[in-house]
Amino acid sequence: GIGTVLIAVTGITLLGDMLPSDRKSKAVSYTVSATFLSVTTGSLVIGYITSLGGWRYSFLLYALPISIICFVLAYIGIPKASQDTPVVTRRESYLKGFKQVLLNKSAFSCIVSQLPFVGSIVGIYVIAFYQYQFHISTSLASIILVVCALLMIIGSLVAGRIVNRFGRKRTTILCFLIDAVTLTAVFQMSNLWTAIIFNFIHVFFVGAAIASFNCLALDQIPQSRGTMMSMTSLFGKIGNTIAAAVAGFVLFATYSYQISGLVFGLMTFMIVAILSFTKEPAM
Repeated sequence: GIGTVLIAVTGITLLGDMLPSDRKSKAVSYTVSATFLSVTTGSLVIGYITSLGGWRYSFLLYALPISIICFVLAYIGIPKASQDTPVVTRRESYLKGFKQVLLNKSAFSCIVSQLPFVGSIVGIYVIAFYQYQFHISTSLASIILVVCALLMIIGSLVAGRIVNRFGRKRTTILCFLIDAVTLTAVFQMSNLWTAIIFNFIHVFFVGAAIASFNCLALDQIPQSRGTMMSMTSLFGKIGNTIAAAVAGFVLFATYSYQISGLVFGLMTFMIVAILSFTKEPAM
């Protein structure tokens, strides 16, 4: 909920403020990978705990202990701000951050590029397509989802190691471009294993794209990182909602997963086009 978004935005912002450029990309990729890992393992653990004692046990035996551990680690591990560092809380300074982000062409392009981002929504349609087109079992669908999660983790880690070498903008655009092509291809395949291979390529590059995009957005406006990342997160959530609505409407209107796949691909190509207006942040 709200707390998850606050923690994610604050965490990425702290990495941007505290780490030098040569270490920042790897740290961001670790954070993104940890997010993917927590979603995968959390779903499995919560499902098991819930089967033992109901949904209340998942909060008591998983959510609460993990929250306490994270609080302790944050309290111990995050350096305290220096007393010499001024704390700006004036309303004018707060509004200035939004003005800097919205009036900067490159930063605004980063934010707007998240509106057509399909995110994890597409995974639901991919599995539904497999079950409708190829009649796969629930167990095979579960295996595919786990492998996809692992590939997203690997993709984000790889991006963290190459983004400084090839450039954050170039890496982000290339990853989204490959993602768009392979995502479109998934829904056009008439063979299950070919569709699965294209899907695995897609999730690897979307993991890399997410990590490299965060690196790109993080340093667009260094003095307003918090505002920049919060707006990026907000527009990303709006994009997920738009993707779900558009895909649902197209599928309802056409009864065709193939056309839905073309729409997903077109939305991802739109990200590539919008990101072409961004600038490579200074190192």
